Amino acid sequence: EKSIGQRTLFLKKERTSFYRRLFLSSLYTWKQHKIFGNGIKSFYTDCHKLAGPDINIDEDEHSNKINLSCSNHPHNYYFQILTTTGIVGLFIIFIIGLLFVVFTFKNFKFIKKLDMANIILLSAVISFFLEMFPIRSTGSLYTTNNATYIILIGSIILSYKELLKVK
Repeated sequence: EKSIGQRTLFLKKERTSFYRRLFLSSLYTWKQHKIFGNGIKSFYTDCHKLAGPDINIDEDEHSNKINLSCSNHPHNYYFQILTTTGIVGLFIIFIIGLLFVVFTFKNFKFIKKLDMANIILLSAVISFFLEMFPIRSTGSLYTTNNATYIILIGSIILSYKELLKVK
C-alpha cells in the first residue's frame, strides 16, 4: 500500500467499488425478508445488522470477509423497491411499468408530424426511460425530488392521450 497525496494506491488488490458493495448489501438485506421486504426507509438499520464474523461493513476492506457498504438507501430504484417491499412490491412495480410501456408504444403510432407537443412527448419518454434505467446509480425513490420528477414526467406522458382528444 503506497500513499500518494490523499489517494491510496493498492498494489496487491484492486478495491471494490462503493456502489458494488452497496448493491451487494441491498441483496443481503433483501434476503432477510424476501416476500414482503423490510419496510420503507429501513435499509440503513437493517444493513448495519448484517455485520458479523463473515461480513464487514466498514470502509476498510478485509480479504477474508464479505465486504459490504451501508448507506441511507441502496442507490438504485430497483434494489430499493426490492429491499423495502420485497418480491411482491417489485412485481407490482413491474406490472405498472409494463402497462406504462404498452401505453407509450400504443400511443406513439399517433405521432405523424414533428410539432411542439410531439417533441415534448418524445423528450419526456426519453427522459423517463433514462431515469428508470436499471443499471445505474440513483437517489432514493422515496425522496421528494426523485419521486416528484418521476411522477411529473409520467404525467406528461400519460396526458398526451388527452391532448390527442382535444386536437
